[in-house]
Amino acid sequence: MELDSDKPDNIALRIGRLDLIDSQIELNDLSLNQLNLSLLNWQHGRSAWQQTDSQLSLSADSVLWHETVFDSPLLDLRFTPDDILIEGLSSKVWQGYLRANGEITPTSIALNQLTLNNIKAFLPSQWRTRVTDIFAPYQDIQIDELDIGNLQLTDTTPERPFQLSGVNIDGNDLSIKQDNHYGLWQGTLVANAGFASINTIELVEPYISTHSQAGEWQLDQLTIPFKNGLLEATGHWGLAQPAQPWQFTLTTDSAPLLLLKQWFDFPLPLEGNIDSSLTLSGLAHNRASFNYSLVGSLQADFRDTRLLSTPAEFNQQLANWRQTQKTKTTTSGAHTLTQTRPTANVSPKKNALPTAPLIAVSPLSLTSDRGRITLKPFNIENKDIQATLEGDGI
Repeated sequence: MELDSDKPDNIALRIGRLDLIDSQIELNDLSLNQLNLSLLNWQHGRSAWQQTDSQLSLSADSVLWHETVFDSPLLDLRFTPDDILIEGLSSKVWQGYLRANGEITPTSIALNQLTLNNIKAFLPSQWRTRVTDIFAPYQDIQIDELDIGNLQLTDTTPERPFQLSGVNIDGNDLSIKQDNHYGLWQGTLVANAGFASINTIELVEPYISTHSQAGEWQLDQLTIPFKNGLLEATGHWGLAQPAQPWQFTLTTDSAPLLLLKQWFDFPLPLEGNIDSSLTLSGLAHNRASFNYSLVGSLQADFRDTRLLSTPAEFNQQLANWRQTQKTKTTTSGAHTLTQTRPTANVSPKKNALPTAPLIAVSPLSLTSDRGRITLKPFNIENKDIQATLEGDGI
């Protein structure tokens, strides 16, 4: 150790070299077991961003950080002013393995490589908030080479549970956050999964291919096979353009009708199949421009449809949904695709049958013309129930 003093009142302690062997350290939200550490040329009293030419090498039997255990981690860092170079990072974690190298500044992350293999994780509650908080300080995030293999993630949140299994992701030259805005600003990304379940809807080997050049984000292919159906989509988003024009097309063939309720909160307790065609476009600069530029249409036909609730329950669900839309109208002053104002007349004719009965559903037609959304009369009827939904809004 040495004392450096440029001025009598400016004394700094410089650690020329510090070695820890087979040590254990306990800190808030951090525990290191069987730690081996070597620290070179460290200026005590200065932050990591204020070091001039420092190095840190670390290995341990295990590290516990925020309830996550990292087994056999290896870490090599080099510090210069406002820059941390990750010369090597590897560890076993969540039954799998991670490896990374790259560079971090106070406002950016630039990884040369990020590899995740065989990760199996049950996501903790509030994981979205935690991830958002971790990356909030960084205005730009880039990954030159992303390689994720056989990933398995499970989220048991009651509102939106999901399970992803056998996920493989390949990415190159990725810029996923620029000027503090998330999106695919640059690069190519291809992903697939062996199995997925999103809010109880099962998917069979979903696939997505997307790329971006200078902020022109293109969804080349989204294919979501269901057990007996298919959803396909393409799209474009001009992230770099001031108005951010976008367009999106989607078709379904024998897709499960429960999608409307489970994914889009549309109050239809129905099961069956849906053939549909959706085309939308608009501007995404801000919420107001999105709402008042939305143009497009949705056409859908229903087959083998059955009612999953009693007429009284169905009536109450529609009433609750209608009240929710009125609340959104009052607070936002505008509508999106799922925020039209419906009118519904439900006339239960007698108690519902013990088993889910077949029900006739007329074709659905919904259009948007510069933000004004119109739902043409939409009938649901069998011998136990009769309902009509229609509406318009802006």
